[in-house]
Amino acid sequence: MSADFAERRVKMVDGQIRTTDVTSAPLLEAMLVVPREAFVAPDQRDLAYIDEDIRIANA
Repeated sequence: MSADFAERRVKMVDGQIRTTDVTSAPLLEAMLVVPREAFVAPDQRDLAYIDEDIRIANA
């Protein structure tokens, strides 16, 4: 796991998820551990944690 992506996950949860009143501990934990960058094309990995639609790998 890249430390950079781990930091991006924390920032995404704090800035995009918690701010919308999501309080479910299991959901927040899942959002913190699932590597979103693993589900997008390699050239899109830098975009995995932005709040925009992006192309999903193999879709």
